[in-house]
Amino acid sequence: MRRPMRWCAVAGIAALALTGCVRATVDTTVNADGTFSQHSVAAISDSAASQLQGMLGGGLPGDIESEVPEDFDIEALLGGAQDSPELAELEEQYPGQVEVDDYDDGELSGVEITLTDLPLDEFNAAGAQAGGALGAQATLEEVEDTYVATIAPPADLDLASAGVTEASLSLIESSVEIAVTFTFPGLVEEASAGEVDGKTVTLGLTDLAAGEEIVIVAGANDAIDWGPWLRWGGIVLAFALVIGGAAALVIQDQRKRRRSSLPPPQATESPTGPGMLSDERD
Repeated sequence: MRRPMRWCAVAGIAALALTGCVRATVDTTVNADGTFSQHSVAAISDSAASQLQGMLGGGLPGDIESEVPEDFDIEALLGGAQDSPELAELEEQYPGQVEVDDYDDGELSGVEITLTDLPLDEFNAAGAQAGGALGAQATLEEVEDTYVATIAPPADLDLASAGVTEASLSLIESSVEIAVTFTFPGLVEEASAGEVDGKTVTLGLTDLAAGEEIVIVAGANDAIDWGPWLRWGGIVLAFALVIGGAAALVIQDQRKRRRSSLPPPQATESPTGPGMLSDERD
């Protein structure tokens, strides 16, 4: 029986050797009407593909190597996505809402998949099918006025047994592009992992490989993320205070300059002085 941990160990060992040569990103946007859109990229450099192929074909610990199919081909896996019967069925069911294209940025090549406004049931079906082989699962459900996204890792995930430490994952994370993001119509209320920014949660390699269940709760209704506006408002307010303070200093300085050191004029019944005639005659 194949154990999910073995595949994860393979992935961990491979990732250590393929630093800088892999891109795996999944951006999911959940809509208020109970649908989702998703953009995914899975790409690898030619040299890294050859290296990974060699690693999967031999040179691994026996209990891991025995579980790698002899005909496994990483390039065929990525390049054959367009011929996937599951995606073909999805395209037929939702015409114009599923796009599968070759991805090539000059350094990395692979596959790019774009899904537009599909029902949440399709997300859950894909999450169960894709993660089922590894014993993992991803679900996205609407619960009352919130959306709840859950990513459950394999039950016996243990990268440490393959020599992959948290420090190693952090080092890899800084050199490869591996990220999963969820963007919701409302603000994120709770996230057990990842980086939260208003309506979006970003999960990195360290989050995904931690072996802990990830739960994200966000508002299901459209909401304004006031965070950026408040930050900019604070900057504008501070700027206004600085400008206002400077203007006050200038006005105060001008008032000081207008003040005379002479005593104020005094009114008398018989004013005399230069240019004035007295009523008394000598």
